[in-house]
Amino acid sequence: MSHDGYELDENGRNCTVPCHLEYSLDGGDYTADIWVRGDVISFEISALTSGWVGIGFSLTRSMPNSDVVIGGISGEDFVTDAYASSRSQPPSDSQQDVFNYEVSVEDGRTVVRFDRMRVTGDSNDVALDQSTYILFAYGGSISSTNPVNIGIHSRRGFFSP
Repeated sequence: MSHDGYELDENGRNCTVPCHLEYSLDGGDYTADIWVRGDVISFEISALTSGWVGIGFSLTRSMPNSDVVIGGISGEDFVTDAYASSRSQPPSDSQQDVFNYEVSVEDGRTVVRFDRMRVTGDSNDVALDQSTYILFAYGGSISSTNPVNIGIHSRRGFFSP
């Protein structure tokens, strides 16, 4: 099966490099497009929110012990690579492994685009060269004085590997 010139398996998920995966939840209120291009993976996540939007990577499909990337706009845009050790706001990693990022608001949606390596070598990142659950969350408030200080998500869930 082919999508946008990228090869997918019969389920439309697992792919050979390069490939493009698309996910949509909540009737399209949250979307994730993922492009695997060798060792670099490009992401575009968006949600129908004026708050923040995030994506996570977990071996267990739950928030504790997951690698997350969160972005939004509160005066200025922000994207942070974080590690969730529990069910609370994840602190930013000391090693930021996202690059080429941008945040925008388009038609009432917060859109976050970024790249990261499949394997970063950071102990707080989940290596993306293995079967991984993809977590999603969005909504909540953003602190005007510290944009990385976000409120609890209004929606969350996961995609199976």
